[in-house]
Amino acid sequence: MKRIGLITWHYYNNFGSRLQAFALLRVVSNLGYNARFINYRNAAIELLPTYKRVLISVLLHLPYSICKIINNRIDYTSLRFEKDFLTQTKLFADKMSLKKEASGYDSIICGSDQIWAPNVYNPIYMLDFVPNEVNKISYAASIGLDSIPVDMVENYKKYIGRINHVSVREDKGKEILKKQCGIDATVVLDPTLMLPKPEWDKIKKLSKVKEKFIFCYFLKKDHQYKDLVKDFAKNKGYAIYGVSDNSDDASWMHLYDFRTVGPCEFIGLIEGSEGIFTDSYHGTIFSMIYHKPFTLFERFNSSDKICQNSRIEQLKKYFGID
Repeated sequence: MKRIGLITWHYYNNFGSRLQAFALLRVVSNLGYNARFINYRNAAIELLPTYKRVLISVLLHLPYSICKIINNRIDYTSLRFEKDFLTQTKLFADKMSLKKEASGYDSIICGSDQIWAPNVYNPIYMLDFVPNEVNKISYAASIGLDSIPVDMVENYKKYIGRINHVSVREDKGKEILKKQCGIDATVVLDPTLMLPKPEWDKIKKLSKVKEKFIFCYFLKKDHQYKDLVKDFAKNKGYAIYGVSDNSDDASWMHLYDFRTVGPCEFIGLIEGSEGIFTDSYHGTIFSMIYHKPFTLFERFNSSDKICQNSRIEQLKKYFGID
C-alpha cells in the first residue's frame, strides 16, 4: 500500500480547516492509500505555545470530565477531533527533520486551505522540504488574495514550480499562477465537497437543542448582522444559537464557544437548525451539504488588503448562489 503524506493547517482552531483536512484524508484513504498528516505547525498561525501543546497531548489521554476540571480554557472538543479523526505523525519543528520524514513517502500532498496566502507565506506548504524523487502534489491549495506581491513572485515560481501536479481551489488562484508565475494549474473542489453526506453523518454529533432554532456562525468580529438576524428569528418564532468570535453576541443569542462545540458538534448544529446565517466559506458549504436555507454575509470588502472573497465567488460560480 502506497504511503501518502498530507500537509496543511490540520491543527488550526477553525471548523472549516479541520473538516477540510478530515475530508482530504478520508478521500485519499478511500482510494486505497495509506495516508497520514505530516504534523508540522506553522508559527504564523499556531495558536498555542509549545508547553501548552505538550500539556494538551497529555490531557487528550484523560477523560473529558477530568480535563474540564484541570483547565476549562482548553479547546478540547477540537483537539479531541484532531486525535480521533486526523491520523498524523509525531510533531516536526524544523526543516531537517521534515526532509528525513518526507523520504519515506511515495507522494506528498499539500492542501487544501489558504496555505499559499502571501500574508502567511511558508515554503514548507509548497513542499520545499520534499526530495526530488518523491511525487509532489497540491490539492485545492488556495492563494486566497487577489495577487502575489512582486517581491515574492520568484519564490512562488521556485517552489510551486517543483510540484509535479498543481491544483488550486479557485479560478483566481489559477489565473494568478499563470499570469505571475507562468505555472499551469487545475481548479478542483474543496475537499469538503468531495465527501457525500453519509460520510459526514458518521462523525456529526446531534444537536441537543430542543426548540426550533436558527444557527449563526460568524468569523468577523466587527459585524452588523444582529438586527437582521433578530428580526428574522422573531418573525419565524425561532430561537437563535451560534458560534461567534465576538463575545458581545452573547447578549442576543445562545452563544457557544470552541470549548463546547467542535467540528462534529458544528455539523450537528447545522443539520438540526431551521436555517443558517454565516460569513464563513465552510459554513456555507455545510449549509448546502445538509440542504439548509442560509444567508451568507460578505466578510471582506473588496478593498481589504487581505480580501478573501475569491473562494465565495467560486461557490457562486459552482452553485448559482448569487
